[in-house]
This record gives sequence, C-alpha cells and structure tokens, in this order.
Amino acid sequence: MRNSKLMLISTLPLLPTRVSNSGKNHLSLIQSALSTTFRAAHKMDSRAFSMRTATPNPQNSHHNATALMDSLWQDFTTKNPAVSQIYALFKQQTLRNDHIAFRTLQHDQLGKQAIAQHFINLGYRIKGEYHFAGKHLDAIHLEQAEQPRIFISELRLQDCVAEVQAILQPIAEQCAADPLTQTQQLLTSGRRWPIHQAHYLALRAVSEYAAWFYVFGHTPNHFTIDVNALENFDSLAQVNDFLKLHNVALNNVGGEIKSAAGKLDQSSTLADKVSVTFADQQTLEIPFTFVEFAYRHQQPNGTLYSGFAEGNADKIFSSTDASAPRKPL
Repeated sequence: MRNSKLMLISTLPLLPTRVSNSGKNHLSLIQSALSTTFRAAHKMDSRAFSMRTATPNPQNSHHNATALMDSLWQDFTTKNPAVSQIYALFKQQTLRNDHIAFRTLQHDQLGKQAIAQHFINLGYRIKGEYHFAGKHLDAIHLEQAEQPRIFISELRLQDCVAEVQAILQPIAEQCAADPLTQTQQLLTSGRRWPIHQAHYLALRAVSEYAAWFYVFGHTPNHFTIDVNALENFDSLAQVNDFLKLHNVALNNVGGEIKSAAGKLDQSSTLADKVSVTFADQQTLEIPFTFVEFAYRHQQPNGTLYSGFAEGNADKIFSSTDASAPRKPL
C-alpha cells in the first residue's frame, strides 16, 4: 500500500514498535519528582552559528548518539508516563522519532548553543535557525544521519519585561555556573531550583513559554512521531482523526494541522496536566509534555523536506498553554 512512500522515508532511529502501556502508572511519580529540588551542583551572539566544532570519532558517534536518544526517551516516558498511552495506539506501526525539542534561556553558557554542543560532540550539525519575534524566542535545529533531529529554542530574556527578567535571570546565572550544564546530564536535569506560585503566575501572565521553563526546566518538551513511517496512514489528517477517535485532545491553535505547504505538516496533542507543588506547599495542575506528529513532503529532488517552519512551530508552542481546552473537539 505504501511501498512508494516508504522508500522516501528519512532513516531515523527506530523507537520500540510495541510500547508498554505504562500510562496506567500514577502521575504521582511526576509530582514527587517536581516537588523535590533538583540537586544544585552546578560571548556568543544569540543568532550566531559559531561554536566549538567537535571532531567526534565516526566509529563511536553513532553508537553514543543512539545511547543518548535511548536515555532521553526513558527520561521522557518516566517523567510523564501518560505519553506512552499515545504511542501504544500505534503499536502495530513502525514508530520512528522525527525530532526531540528542548527549551532553555538565552545565556552565553546556557542557551541553545550550550545544549547544541552536547549533540555536536556526537556528530550532529546545525542545519537551520528560526526566530519568533512575538514570543521573544530564537531556535535552531540539528541533524545527524540515522538519528532524530534536535530542535532547541531559547527565550531572549533581554527582550522580556523587567518582572520576567527578575525571576529568570538568577536561574539562568545559577544554571550557567553549574558544572552539570557542561555534561549530557543537563538534557534530563529538569528543574534545579525552588519555585514559587506567585512567580509562576506572574510569568504565565506574560509568557506561557517562560512559565513552563520555570517549572520544568531542562526536560525534553516533546517527542515527535514520524508520520511518513506509519504504514497504515497516508496523511496527517488521517492520524488526527484516529487520535480523536481515541479521545486524544489536540492543539487547535492555528488549526489542528499546522502546514507549510508542500514542505511540512505538523499537529500535536495538548500537554498532559500534572500536579506541581510549590515552595509554599500550594499545588497547581500545569501542562507538562506532549506528543507531536510530523509529515514531511517529498521535494523536487526526491528527498523529504528536512527543516522546520516558523509558522508551524509558533503554533506548536501553544501545546503547553495552561488556558488550552482539555477536551477533544
């Protein structure tokens, strides 16, 4: 049925074709993890591409990158077991990961360049840059053959109002001075600072992105199912219909499908809400992580479009908005 299309699939690492239904686990695991302060041990232009160019051993870089992807996936599903329920819906399909997304704060020693360096050390290369003026965000994406793409966005603190800077700048400085930031542990370190409900609400009133980072820190924001690799689906619209049939709530900002015509179609679930405990022991239900779906169109040269689209990504960010409706359309 899909032989002609499957020949065009970008070769990305294979996620388990059968995902255990760990979504039945209690989300109290997340509450416990979030309520505990992560251990505190520890000039580049924000739009520049100049950074250290590591020279990884080609014999080891693929193996090491695969090991890192496995670690990120394990961390992602452990912190939010509910996402495994979505993957389990496609257990009879070939599940490949299109990309993994990270959020951070702009800083010489912490921003997108610092996160990217961990992947560059494993053979990745920066392939695109993106800017979101309305959200005060910049982003880059990296690629390595036979590995998921990496999408890293950062909040331009200097462009934010004084209240946002006052809350987040000390966190940026703390993380930048932490030796852990120079290790791969940064990628799964989550939040390493105490949080206050008043600060969270103040950030959310200005920037959902800033509020999300304040609570969850350096946690992978989402994984993405490669729709091109799904044998029984010919379009993203079919995938969305299938998800709604199983009562999965979708991000409807800008429409269910965010499309850069002839290049990239994307959709996403609404992030699951988890109970978060603040320093004053007050709790709130806050959107955590989500699952994205990407369908890449064939280009005139016969390859699949490999980049990202700012218009699409701008709407995907809304998947973690606290005000989003939680029921399917």
